[in-house]
Parts: sequence; structure tokens; C-alpha cells
Amino acid sequence: MSKKSLFIFLFFSFFLFGKDKKEYEYNLIYEEVKKTFSINSEESVIGIYKIGEMRLEKAIPFLFRLLNEERIVYLQYNGKGKWTRIDKEVEEALIKIGKNSLNYFYKLLVKNEYPYVEINEKTKEKIVYIISKITGEEIKEIENYIKFLKE
Repeated sequence: MSKKSLFIFLFFSFFLFGKDKKEYEYNLIYEEVKKTFSINSEESVIGIYKIGEMRLEKAIPFLFRLLNEERIVYLQYNGKGKWTRIDKEVEEALIKIGKNSLNYFYKLLVKNEYPYVEINEKTKEKIVYIISKITGEEIKEIENYIKFLKE
């Protein structure tokens, strides 16, 4: 009888007090995306870096917003520091997320679902670089990538 009551207790404990995975993921994405909106450039870069490390693909539209951000930032961690730019960190984060980001690039380039992203010549070069790193394909023009993404 005690094993049965223990099982019932544990079942209801997990049911009533257990965190929902989607809620946890939502909170995680929310916290990192919130950092990217920070006035503090260092905090923005840290949020971008963590999005890439954790491969939070649902945060990709927010990373697209920063593709043209060329502010230079000095990061210091464990007594070491480095100079970087926000757009370079966005590129690295998107590359870390990998093939899951191609769907978002499709929505950006083909369906125009992200109107807040300005696509100028520099942005096109960055997108070509990112997609070529992800796919391993050597295509030089964005129009060829659009054809590739449509397939």
C-alpha cells in the first residue's frame, strides 16, 4: 500500500508543481531576447551569445533585427577581454543555431515576414556568409540562395 500511495503522491506532485517545458523555454527565450534590447551593448552581446550557445531558434527574428548593428563592444570575461561588433556576434549565433535557422531566412528573404529588418547590400553579404557557413555551399549571390532556400 505504501508504494501505491508514494506513486500517487509523486504523480500529483509532478502534475501540480512541475514546470511546463514550453513555459520554461518561453522564459529562457524571453530573458535572453530582453538582453538584446538593452542600452548596455555588453549585455546585448551576452544575450546574443547565449542565444547562439543554447540554440534558441525561436529568438532568430530578434537576431535579424541586429544584423545591421555595427557598434563596437569590449567584452571582459575571466580577466580576458576582446573587441567585437554586435553584427559579428549575431552572425556567429546564427551559425551556431545552424540548419534550423534556414527556415527563418526563407521567411525573411522569400516571404518578407520580418518588415523591421532592413536588407541592404551589407545585409545581403552577411546573409550570404551565414547561409554559406551553415550549408557548406559556395554560392556568391543572394538570388542563388533564395533559389536554394525555395527548394
